[in-house]
Amino acid sequence: MYARVIPIQCRPDLLTDFLSVYRSAVLPPLVREPGFHGALVLSDPEVHTGFIVTLWNSEAALAQSEMKSRKAVAAMLLPFLTAHPQPERYEVLVRAGQHVGGLFARMITLPVPEAQLESARTVYEQEYLPVLRQQPGFQGVLWLANRAHGSGRGLSFWTSRDQMQAADRENEIFPRVLSRLAEYFSAPTERGYYAVSVQI
Repeated sequence: MYARVIPIQCRPDLLTDFLSVYRSAVLPPLVREPGFHGALVLSDPEVHTGFIVTLWNSEAALAQSEMKSRKAVAAMLLPFLTAHPQPERYEVLVRAGQHVGGLFARMITLPVPEAQLESARTVYEQEYLPVLRQQPGFQGVLWLANRAHGSGRGLSFWTSRDQMQAADRENEIFPRVLSRLAEYFSAPTERGYYAVSVQI
């Protein structure tokens, strides 16, 4: 499976309008695209930022949808944004649980070079996922990776903001996992907390 991630920066006070247009005008034709497998919009209304994440059954389907995606963004969504967004392409390296049903999402950058990727994935799946599945409020997780660029994004989905942020406290699961995976990172990680405003 593959993913397109589009970082967005909305103009102040236009995030609600952006989400309304996405749901009513962008999403209906998107779900009819060959190979479409799901869509998410993550948003932080305090700073007007977020991400559009679409999932595709194959790399070919992702590539085939690219032009329509760019046209839809330019024609319908750009008026709500401060700048033209730059899409990012990823392979879905790990998928566990489900993203539908999670009301909140934590996104972290995972800058792992291709040479380290499989070793990092083994640690992630064998040491991280069993513990993560036991966390209160956990719904699912996606690890998106771009092998060529050595970049990635990790998304985890939660039923409440408190449960999501509790996992990030000192000595809880995320600090322990990041410490364990740090040997594979080529740069410091960055994280953010978001509401899941659209999910399908």
